[in-house]
Amino acid sequence: MSVQKIISSFYERWKNNVLLSLCIILVLHYQVLSGQQTEVDSLKSLLVNAKNDNHKLDILNQLIELIEEDSIWLPYNLEMGQLSSSLLKKTNNVAEKKELQKYFATHLYFNGIYYYDQAQLPKALNFHLQSLSYFEKLNLINKIAEAQNEIGTVYNQLGDYNNALKYLQLSYNSQLKK
Repeated sequence: MSVQKIISSFYERWKNNVLLSLCIILVLHYQVLSGQQTEVDSLKSLLVNAKNDNHKLDILNQLIELIEEDSIWLPYNLEMGQLSSSLLKKTNNVAEKKELQKYFATHLYFNGIYYYDQAQLPKALNFHLQSLSYFEKLNLINKIAEAQNEIGTVYNQLGDYNNALKYLQLSYNSQLKK
């Protein structure tokens, strides 16, 4: 067998393996997306039939975390913010207040994400700093680390490298506490 035939044979097998691999990747990607869409649809159905406001807030939070497209998750985030804020004004129950503050802080955090994606960095920073304040009061270590990381990222984009480093180090240290 000539060298040229060996190379040609090798190339054909390689090409077939690459095509097969790409097909498998596409099928798996489609399955993940369709599974995710099924979960979103289920959550939307649960939202319509939510038993109470706390259940509704939990479903809204799950939807926001699951959906990637801003135009779709943003209205859910707005609803979560309005509902948690409204309920916070009405309750005197300490445990309920803490839970509602968590949802409100998460709403602020996602506002920061949205404004960062829109390149409105000062607004993003403001929302992340507000969310961090709530997360610290509630002692939510994972959320504190996430907010500090986002704040560091915003400062980095703003060119404030000292504050970027400060918050990224704080985030790292917070994650070590987990």
